[in-house]
This record gives sequence, C-alpha cells and structure tokens, in this order.
Amino acid sequence: MTAPTAVRTGGREYLALLGLAALLGIPAALVAIAFLALVHWSQDLLWTDLPDLLGADEPPAYLVVLLPAVGGLVVWVARRFLPGDGGSHPLHGLGPETVPWRHAPGIALAALGTLVFGAVLGPEAPLIALGAAVGSALNSMVHLTGRAQAVTATAGSFSAVSAVFGGPLVAGFLILEAGVGLGAKLIGLLLPGLVSAAVGYVLVIGVGTWGGLHTAGLEVPGLPQYEGHHVVDLLLALVVGVVAAVVIHGVRTLAGRVAERVDRPGRMLGGLLAGGLAVGLLAELARLLGAG
Repeated sequence: MTAPTAVRTGGREYLALLGLAALLGIPAALVAIAFLALVHWSQDLLWTDLPDLLGADEPPAYLVVLLPAVGGLVVWVARRFLPGDGGSHPLHGLGPETVPWRHAPGIALAALGTLVFGAVLGPEAPLIALGAAVGSALNSMVHLTGRAQAVTATAGSFSAVSAVFGGPLVAGFLILEAGVGLGAKLIGLLLPGLVSAAVGYVLVIGVGTWGGLHTAGLEVPGLPQYEGHHVVDLLLALVVGVVAAVVIHGVRTLAGRVAERVDRPGRMLGGLLAGGLAVGLLAELARLLGAG
C-alpha cells in the first residue's frame, strides 16, 4: 500500500476527474453498505442468536471470553493465507493509501474477525481500505494512469467512510486529518473525494436502515443530558485531554514493543489468540463490575 501522488487542480482534465470520482462513489458506497450489513448480521448471529440458541438471556461468560480469541484466529487466517497482511498496521493509524484490489478479501476477513467477534469498536480503517481497493479495481479495468490513479485511490475511501459517519462532510474531515502527512498533495484530492462521498451518500440515504446501516456504534449509551456551559467543565476537559494523551502515548509505546515480539510468522498466532483472550477477559470483568 502506497501514498497517492499529487494532483493539480483546474482545467478540463480535473473536471473529468471529478466526473470519474462521482461515478466511483456508487460502487464504493455499495461495497461499504454490503460490508456494514454483513458486520451487523454477523454480530446479531454471534451475540444475540447464539445465546438464544444456548438458552441464555445474554451472552454467557465463556462466549464473552472466547469469541474474541476466535476472532484472533480469523485474523491470523487472513494474514497468513490472503494477500495484504489483513490491511495496514493498527499502530500506523488512518491514512489515504493506494490499496491493490487483490488485498480486499484479506482486509475484509481480518476486519470481520475483529468487528464481529468484539475486538474493536469501529469500521473506519477497513472501510477506508476497501474504498481505496474499489478505486484500484477501477484502475485495473480501464487502465487509468497518473492523476486519475491518485484520485481513485482516495475518492473511493471518501465514499465508503461517508456510509458509516452519516454524510460526506464528516468523512472529508476524517480523511483530511488522516492525510495531513501528505501536505500539499492532499489539496487536489479533497474535492474529488467530497464529490464521491456525496454521490455515495445519496445511495446510502436510498438504502435507509436496511442491514442495520444506521445502527449507532460510535456513541456512549446512557449519558445524561448536558445543559448549559460551565467553566469548570471546560477546565476539566483540558485536564482529561492532557491525561488521555499521556495514557495513549504510553499505550502506543507498550503496544509497539509487544508488536516487535509477537508480530512474527512463528509468534503471530499466539499473539493474536492472547490479545483476543485479553479483550474477552476485560469485557467480562467490565460486565461483572457493572460497566458493560
């Protein structure tokens, strides 16, 4: 996976690229819709239907602990036997990249292994990658070159992400933040990306709630209504932000050291299974303490 090249704005060629981005928004949105629907259906199957079949009102403790480990096994299969290593490294964060279409099955399977089995919270990273893979597929079919390749590499990501965030504007901000490392190269890609996201989101609106597409998954449930503005809360938010940054830095440092030890062919499976078990144990502990 490589970063896209720079794209100059203006001129007839750029207008043609905008039209190409609009066309790309439809298949990229379709892929995102299908992926999100599959995730929603699979989650219901594992966490609702399976406990019902076992005669339980909620997932038993052994399912909560073991299912994330099974997800780790699924991720290992994706990384071991499919091209693309399951997508970009989690510690590298989000970013607009050129993703070969051949990597899409491995990325989708690895994402299902984490999203469905309870290891992660959101589908943003795999949607960005799958959208970029749709752009790469278009490149392969019509043999695009140069600036057109750069546009399709990011326009598909814009369209796919807009499906989960409920609109092209939020998707644009996410890609803008993720691609800040590209510098001036990102400027020429923004407008085609927003056009692609807008066209794709029209399709999302038409689909409606089919497949659980609009099921909220990026919110904290049960929060009380917050009224007014309080200076104390603003100061507290600053403190929380600083503390959170320090904690995240520590977690990333520790995760990097763990990855150096376990992210190897001979240790990958054990590391993924151990990580899944750790997630399951923490989830069950949180439930026992009343936080889950």
